[in-house]
Amino acid sequence: EFLKFQNGISLLELSVTLAIMAVISIPLIGIISQIFSSPLQWNSEMIATNNSSHLVKFISDDALQAQKITVVDKPEYVTFEWTNYSTFPSLVYNVTYLYDDESKSVQRIETINGTQASISSYDSIVSYEDVVIEKTGSLIKVTAIATVDGIFEIVKSTSSRSVSTRVLVAD
Repeated sequence: EFLKFQNGISLLELSVTLAIMAVISIPLIGIISQIFSSPLQWNSEMIATNNSSHLVKFISDDALQAQKITVVDKPEYVTFEWTNYSTFPSLVYNVTYLYDDESKSVQRIETINGTQASISSYDSIVSYEDVVIEKTGSLIKVTAIATVDGIFEIVKSTSSRSVSTRVLVAD
């Protein structure tokens, strides 16, 4: 007879089953870990990119409006001044960018006619040196580096953005 009835499985069948499971499960564990860790890495990269891009954009926008640009020393970076003549009475704007060591962020402090109007904060700037504002003639160059720690300590993303803008104010 070719059929042999037995209770349970043989040692050979067990070893073949375990070998097949090992061959399947090792790549499967790698795939599952990538599914969970990649979105975290992408999230950190997107946050770092957004933070550096927004900071560079706002500094450049303020520089384009400025009638007076003063690059200053630590903890401040730069002060922009301009007058909006389209309103009556005219509004005098003064915008200062400075580094806040406590919150690890760059703050934008806006005053209108000598009264503080708003404070904006741009996070993920690890040190004062991560933002560089250079003015040469009618060009202003802004570079910002944002660093974001992810949920896990392994995930850390850094993004650098830089832009040169031609402004109305020469040295």
